[in-house]
Amino acid sequence: MNGTVKDYEFYVSSDGITWENAVVNGAFANNKTEKTVSFNHKLGRYVRLVTLSEVNDGPWTSMAELNVLAVQPDSDINNDGKVNIEDFAILAAWWENENACSLPDWCGGADFDMSGTVDMFDLAFFAENWLR
Repeated sequence: MNGTVKDYEFYVSSDGITWENAVVNGAFANNKTEKTVSFNHKLGRYVRLVTLSEVNDGPWTSMAELNVLAVQPDSDINNDGKVNIEDFAILAAWWENENACSLPDWCGGADFDMSGTVDMFDLAFFAENWLR
């Protein structure tokens, strides 16, 4: 098991350049079972794993596979527990507003795909969640 990750930190970034504080850190058990790490919701496109130590205090680490499972936003832009006309009004207000969407709120949350513009892709995602 030489090279297996022990201590770790995970980071999330929206642009792959700016990385804030670690969203979670911890230590994996020294065994061959599949490991799971969960953390609170963090808006972003990129995930970075930083390994801090190896289970046998070796100089390097390795990992066979890393799966990232994400929770999609639900189109409730104003966070009132409903996806309705009020959320649609927010989306419409930001519609195709060039270069307006960026960190930290991505056009008030209406730019679901974090592309920098509220466009047809965001409208399609919104429509999938309408009145759920």
